[in-house]
Amino acid sequence: AIAVAAFYVIMSVVDFDLNYNHSIKDYEKVYNLTIGNYDDDKRHNIISRPIGETFGRECPMVENYGCLNPWVDWALYIKRNDEYNKVEIRTGKISRGLIPTLDIKILEGDTTKFVNENQVIISRSDAEKFGIHVGEYLKYDLNCRDEVEVVAIYDIAPNTELKPFGGFRCIGDEYLNEGGWSVTSYYYRMYSPIDHASIMAVAKDMIRRANHFDDDFDLPQEIKDTLKCTKEEFIDNVVNNTVSRLAPELVPFDRIHFEPKIDGHHEPANSKIVYTLMILAIVIILIAYINYVNFFFARVPQRIKAINTMKILGSDRKNLVMILVGESLVYTFISLVLAFVLVRTLVPSLVGGAVDMDMMVYSNHKMLVLSVLIPMITSIAVSIYPSLYITDIPPALALKGNVTQTHDFALRYVLIGFQITASTALIIGSLFIHKNIDYINNVDLGFDRDNLLGVKTSQHISENRDDVRSLLLQNPDILDITWAHSELIATDRHRVMMPLEKDGTIEYVQVDVVFVADNFFDFMGMEIEEGRGFLPSDYKADNGVYVFNQAARNKYNITLEHRFSDLNGAGMCEIVGFCNDSKLKPLRYAIEPFVFYAPGIKAPPYTNLQHLYIRIANGANFKKTVKYIEQSLAKVDPEFPYIGNPVQTFQNEILTSNYEQETDLTRLITLFAFIAILISVMGIFGVVYFETERRRKEIGIRRVNGATIMEILTMFNVKFLKITVICSAIAIPIAFIFVQKYFSEFVYHYAINPWIFILGVLIAVIITVLVVTAACFKAANENPVKTLKNE
Repeated sequence: AIAVAAFYVIMSVVDFDLNYNHSIKDYEKVYNLTIGNYDDDKRHNIISRPIGETFGRECPMVENYGCLNPWVDWALYIKRNDEYNKVEIRTGKISRGLIPTLDIKILEGDTTKFVNENQVIISRSDAEKFGIHVGEYLKYDLNCRDEVEVVAIYDIAPNTELKPFGGFRCIGDEYLNEGGWSVTSYYYRMYSPIDHASIMAVAKDMIRRANHFDDDFDLPQEIKDTLKCTKEEFIDNVVNNTVSRLAPELVPFDRIHFEPKIDGHHEPANSKIVYTLMILAIVIILIAYINYVNFFFARVPQRIKAINTMKILGSDRKNLVMILVGESLVYTFISLVLAFVLVRTLVPSLVGGAVDMDMMVYSNHKMLVLSVLIPMITSIAVSIYPSLYITDIPPALALKGNVTQTHDFALRYVLIGFQITASTALIIGSLFIHKNIDYINNVDLGFDRDNLLGVKTSQHISENRDDVRSLLLQNPDILDITWAHSELIATDRHRVMMPLEKDGTIEYVQVDVVFVADNFFDFMGMEIEEGRGFLPSDYKADNGVYVFNQAARNKYNITLEHRFSDLNGAGMCEIVGFCNDSKLKPLRYAIEPFVFYAPGIKAPPYTNLQHLYIRIANGANFKKTVKYIEQSLAKVDPEFPYIGNPVQTFQNEILTSNYEQETDLTRLITLFAFIAILISVMGIFGVVYFETERRRKEIGIRRVNGATIMEILTMFNVKFLKITVICSAIAIPIAFIFVQKYFSEFVYHYAINPWIFILGVLIAVIITVLVVTAACFKAANENPVKTLKNE
């Protein structure tokens, strides 16, 4: 029952991931446009609208296309009884063309009205949850008079790229003509499979037109003389180099979910963990049915007389085998019923929030059917051999109670060896996984994360940072505050390519930009290794200044004398310093080139610093301090409490939010590994019990001749310890391969320490000793006179 329940839950999770995006009609015809990074092997699917729109119009294979702006709003306000109430609905922005492209099913309403930012469509689940209807008007901002109309209610399968969203606002013409601002991801539904040559032809034509390489274009004579090329050769060279650098590629829609090298709004699944779960589910079922075989043999001495009495009374062997197989099916049916009860009652509390039981498990009827059929078929298969074995024992031996056949021992020891090997490998793997979680929580990130709180504020609060500072520092438990544009640990940041002139040539520097306040480096304990940090006066300059990290400095050989344009491209910014490298992305990523930017007066509006970070004193009352922070922010912006952004601890909430998938799946692996080990222990117990029953006469003779209980226990333990040592030698390389595969997803991870393997084997040995001792203690402690009399 436990094994079937575990199998059903695990395989439902695996099936959810393996079939991600498959529920969309003709998903194999849908593709996502990606662009290559300038100087590494990664790609990204956040591109500018002019590129995405032009590609959709010009590519002859495209049937429909649309875009998604995933940078979301988390709340809407709905009017009830003349008051606006906040509803938690995550909404992105899409173009109308995305509706047929991604098979968004419209249940109610008219999407022909979905034309600009004043319209929104809401998912069926959220519409039912909050009582929202077509024709109602909602607000995104209580400080703004503008409202958006609900023009349609839609539905879509949960295991798709659109799963996280509860609604979509029309993107309209936003960013439609802004080639330098990339916020959208483009999806295309094709008439037929894609042709790479046609895609390259479209890309080259786009680049020609973007550079105005038309019939009127003329190459100045001095450039012809310098480059020694014709106009056509010059154009081909520019176009080919640009296409080579951008490397556009249409990625199949069903491949995005398992593609870690595509940066974007999606959260790629860890394929190694998914397949590990699938293997674990199979191992659990195998271990359970190995147990069935072992327990069947363990009960042979108790059942042999009854079986052979039936043979003597006229039952033929075929009927007896059918009875035993039928008995196996009855046990399996009872187990299935118990498994269903476990899945509905105990399992949800065990897995916690790691599995959405409603979405992934209870609604997966395919896996439910498989979870019934597989145990039924397996129970028939594994019960045939034991049934043939027990019905083959001669009646004379059976009625006397002597069962001395030994030809099947090898099979049983192979089975128990499989269980011990699997259990030892699972123990070692679980230890490494937990050590890696501890490593993530304690590794040096390159900045001070102790007693650090964070909260995303509002635009109004960001514009009144001095007032916030004066209010918060009145509390003695608050030591200091600073500001940044985004979360401290994040995968999606503003990435730019800056032209850098060196020796008369232009080199492009690709960096992630972090907008921060002037005291950011001091607050975070980050070292300025050359030059200086930011000053308040830097924010009053027209263009602001830059501080690069060491990774950018070393990769591009940047010096303090170099200059880069500002983000508007309107002026030049000074480089004032270089700071130490910090791990500002999850540990799956290497340290990359970063630039910290002090936005000047002419900085773009998107550089606003809305993320507030607070350092509290050791021993501060956390609840009271958080309440004081929330009250202070509400004084600056009375609408802040309605935004619903909580004050979070960096260690327990901000940091762990970047590892939710790993944490959830690790919890599943650990839980079900424990279940597999538990079932294995039961199997070992069965084999030892069978062994002691078979050797009761020998044990009695040894006891009569002076053997102690400890010597009897040692005799059995030595035998199974030898098996455990042999199995551990097999389990160690298996666990090593698994750990290497698991850690390959992380650039920074816990070291593969040999002591963990030793500890895992030691735990397996201790478990074996305890189980063997418990199983044979009764036989070793039994009165030998009574034993020999019965034998």
